[in-house]
Amino acid sequence: MCASTEFHCADGICIGKSAQCNQIIDCADASDEKNCNNTNCAYFYKLGIKSSGFISCNSTSLCILPEWICDGSNDCGDYTDELKCPAPNNTCDENAFMCHNKVCIPKQFVCDHDDDCGDGSDESLECGKYNKSRCQCWPGFRLKDDGKTCIDIDECSSGFPCSQQCINTYGTYKCLCGDGYEIQPDNPNGCKSLSDEEPFLILADHHEIRKISTDGSNYTLLKQGLNNVIAIDFDYREEFLYWIDSSRPNGSRINRMSLNGSDIKVSIAYIQ
Repeated sequence: MCASTEFHCADGICIGKSAQCNQIIDCADASDEKNCNNTNCAYFYKLGIKSSGFISCNSTSLCILPEWICDGSNDCGDYTDELKCPAPNNTCDENAFMCHNKVCIPKQFVCDHDDDCGDGSDESLECGKYNKSRCQCWPGFRLKDDGKTCIDIDECSSGFPCSQQCINTYGTYKCLCGDGYEIQPDNPNGCKSLSDEEPFLILADHHEIRKISTDGSNYTLLKQGLNNVIAIDFDYREEFLYWIDSSRPNGSRINRMSLNGSDIKVSIAYIQ
């Protein structure tokens, strides 16, 4: 008796269920590969059922039932089972090409240097009109309207590949960082700070100004008791914080204070 997680071979041996229908004969009697869909035909031949009519696909190594041939479904994955099938009512769907012998084949098989129709009509002289040479460019270049000249793409002007400075070069581009920064080891387009100082954010919610670390672990209240802060800015070099309080009785004004909360003063005051 096999466990619920095992497969019972016909000869009484138990194997793991994952070994069933894995295209590897694990049971001595090969019963683990019987009645499996999409099995390589070689295994059916080993099982002695070659005469049952299984069909081997051309390029996908799958084995399908004979009743799947010409049923309108691409069961093989490479259309082997749907090639050289007579067109129903002498018509093919919009994604198919009708051969002279009334067989339908996928449109991508036309002019591919293979006689998929069986009568050569998919590889006629008309293919010469469509198989003309076409120029392509290496990465970093684009094809001009003349269809034959490749010119450099200026990645720096056509997008924003770098986090700081972008230098266009022939066929590619290079990212540079400003003073105090270096290219990230895992991202050639990004820059990281060389300073050990932790970055922080300064934000206002109308009545308070707060300082918070980028990961949210460190929070500091810088200023409270404000009326309506509508704009905020920070002078990093001088470490001065500026904000506009627009709801004071005597009109809006631009205030200034040090990052540590000291040296508070009105920089600009104006009457509404």
